[in-house]
Amino acid sequence: MITYLSQKTPESIKKIYRSLAGAIPVRISLGRQYWSIREYIDKNDFLSKEDLESLQLKKIKKIVEYAYNNVDGYKQLYTEANLSPKDINSFEDFRELPIVTKEIIRDNLNDFTSKNLGFFNKEYTATGGSSGIPFGFFRTRLNNYSEPAYIHSGWSRSGWEPDNLSVVLRGQYIGSKNLFYYFNKKTKELSLSSYHLTSETYQTYRSKILSENFIYLQAYASSASILSDLVIENGDCDKFPFKVIFLGSENIYDFQLKKIKKAFPSSKINHWYGHSEQAILGQVCEFSDEYHISPTYGFTEILDVNKEEVREGDSGQLVGTSFWNYGTPFIRYQTDDIAVKGSSFCNNCGRNNLLIKNIEGRKQEMIVSKSGRHISMTAINMHSDVFKNIKQFQFHQKLTGEVCLNLIQNKDFTANDKLKIKNEIQKKLGDDFILSLKLVDSIEKTSQGKYRFLIQELDLKYGE
Repeated sequence: MITYLSQKTPESIKKIYRSLAGAIPVRISLGRQYWSIREYIDKNDFLSKEDLESLQLKKIKKIVEYAYNNVDGYKQLYTEANLSPKDINSFEDFRELPIVTKEIIRDNLNDFTSKNLGFFNKEYTATGGSSGIPFGFFRTRLNNYSEPAYIHSGWSRSGWEPDNLSVVLRGQYIGSKNLFYYFNKKTKELSLSSYHLTSETYQTYRSKILSENFIYLQAYASSASILSDLVIENGDCDKFPFKVIFLGSENIYDFQLKKIKKAFPSSKINHWYGHSEQAILGQVCEFSDEYHISPTYGFTEILDVNKEEVREGDSGQLVGTSFWNYGTPFIRYQTDDIAVKGSSFCNNCGRNNLLIKNIEGRKQEMIVSKSGRHISMTAINMHSDVFKNIKQFQFHQKLTGEVCLNLIQNKDFTANDKLKIKNEIQKKLGDDFILSLKLVDSIEKTSQGKYRFLIQELDLKYGE
């Protein structure tokens, strides 16, 4: 609803708002609720194992009781399983609750969304995800404070502070070859288009980055890798002012980290694992590259094919329970991401956090335009309702500059949906791509039974 109202606001009013917002320090504009959550995170960051488990169980019981009383889909699931909130007195009890999937929530969104939300406390968001399964759900205003509070808390371990200037090289800002940047005065962030970063445009990107004291870089790993290649090719290693490089939204490979460290040898690397559903958040600590799962953000399980918790050193599917989303609650939610389970304690920092590594199912993939631009598929992710009448989709590239989008339609799909999808995707791809859409009955899975977002048949420059 907030997004809808923003879209209807006249541009003249938006300009006045942006001008006023830019004069307010970021530290203040983040708001009291943000800082209250940051204080809560810091207060509980080094709890003992016993105190932490007690806190988690209280949070679990709270969200389960809320869902049981306000979300028809969960009440039906729990009733059919002959369970209720009063039965949850231990983690073992909690693990008796049914697991929910993207498909269950996607196909029954109204039933899995709280009926106790006010008109202005409901915000729709959507993600395609790496699986290629379009997925929309609702969050509340609380998430607009909790998510940045947790992200920034992890960033602060590497020295992040509000009001310092950042460069953002992700997928939200599309821009063009001639207009490749946008500066947000409110957040002090310079967004650069990851869609138009090439050998041809590198010098203009370089000049813009060096025009101010931008000490942070926020990027997809794939985008940072491309920038690093260009920095190395042009002999500019260690010539950028980044104190910290923050990498998220994609799996990160050793070959990428090697290039990034070569291009920016004086920069710290901070990376995190998360997803739009905000059920699991993994962040590195001050001394280790292993993901530390935040125990106050949600409850995380790593399960084998029999839905049993795996042992340390084994891999399994990540299943998360969000402590903060009361819009469309995610309780024992199957993420479709695979990870290797580590220890439950970090010897380096002393936190009682579950450690995970080797996250799979987030393997970023890239497509190549006629002019040689490499675009991360993460940047193509859509956060609108453009895929609302699509069951599943998959990109396929055989030739440079040509991409086919395979679509499995649902019963409400129309020719207008097809046109809208093509127009929206084409905007992100640019005019040096030929995009075709094909309606199909099925999409092939991998040998592990997972869907792939992209079938790439080109021999890419940027990749493993």
